Amino acid sequence: MLERTFQKAPIPGQVIVKYRSPESAKKRPALKILADSQKKLAAAEAFLLEVPKNRSTGELLDELRRDADVEYAELNHRVRPAGTTGSVNTNDTFFDQQWGLAAIHAPEAWDALQKATGIVKLAVVDSGVDVNHPDLAGRVLASEGMNFVSLPKPDGSPYSDPHDLTDEMGHGTFVSSVAAAVNANGMGIAGVSGPANVLILPVKVMGAEGGTVYDTALGIRYAADHGAAVINLSLETDEESKVLAEAVHYARKQGALVVAAAGNGGTDADRVYPAAYPGVLTVGAIMPDKTIADFSNSGHCVELVAPGVDIAGALPAEIGQYFGELDQGGYYYLNGAGTSFATPMVAATAALYKLTHPGAKAAQISHALTKSAGDLGRPGRDEQYGFGLLNAGAALSGPTETLSGE
Repeated sequence: MLERTFQKAPIPGQVIVKYRSPESAKKRPALKILADSQKKLAAAEAFLLEVPKNRSTGELLDELRRDADVEYAELNHRVRPAGTTGSVNTNDTFFDQQWGLAAIHAPEAWDALQKATGIVKLAVVDSGVDVNHPDLAGRVLASEGMNFVSLPKPDGSPYSDPHDLTDEMGHGTFVSSVAAAVNANGMGIAGVSGPANVLILPVKVMGAEGGTVYDTALGIRYAADHGAAVINLSLETDEESKVLAEAVHYARKQGALVVAAAGNGGTDADRVYPAAYPGVLTVGAIMPDKTIADFSNSGHCVELVAPGVDIAGALPAEIGQYFGELDQGGYYYLNGAGTSFATPMVAATAALYKLTHPGAKAAQISHALTKSAGDLGRPGRDEQYGFGLLNAGAALSGPTETLSGE
């Protein structure tokens, strides 16, 4: 994945509107609904509309917000990945170079998997995935994946295939490999899920130019509707969005645990989304010395930290041949930094907990991970480290958490 700057301005000529009822939606102005695939949000009475060329976006927004049948109208803000790649020091893309696995006690967690059966779906709502990378062989539910990107490709053409999971950015492949790369296969890296049947449900919401809140909302809802026990959101936007917040709430109602990156601005995580939304398990990043990474956002919403600097991950061949480092098998890896890459460590651990505690609900899983975390920084929970450093081994070795009121 290239280190680059993504635009922050909203998508020009687009407005998101939610009507108060299906009947109200039927009375909407004669405005063009963009992209057939995006009509799937019609069940929530939310539509992505094209602003007519003879009108300004602000004018249409004001008109919609004055309409008594409209619950809300907002701009289609951009979403960007919450991680960048750094330089590769050597060819050290192997287990003994993955300091993060030891830091979170992943091998101890694997010891608890001996009697675990079944599978757990971990949705990676991101930029797609290289389904042919051998370090993800058997770990990606490619046939169930979906592409919701509405922004054009780099050549200006649209995405015409809703099942096209091509990862032009490399970010989704990297995140997926941190979570679930095959271990003990003699190549590349080991994912946090180790030998377990944690399967990636790839949901593409970002292309080479990033994504939008509307597309991301579609992706989250799709993941929730297709059996994801855990949803990984290694992405961020600075603009609060009701359509995005509603999608997160919907996923939680469906029983999914939503895990999101705190963001990389080194600023206030409570103003970064989806990290700041209620019920989201928000993750910051630490350095190898267990101090907070200087880019990791802090705030009341941060609940856990995980390794997020010098993290090895897989790259698609099309990107890796220019920017990656070959391993012995001829496939590509790179060291990355960002809360993007701390987040799948937590998400994969949550999936492992679900696998070993199949009756656990999302809130119980979240509580198990935060309760077992290793305290860092000031004693107790704080805005930089949350409850502390993820401890996968301790989380999985404990009993199913029982919350008050259950």
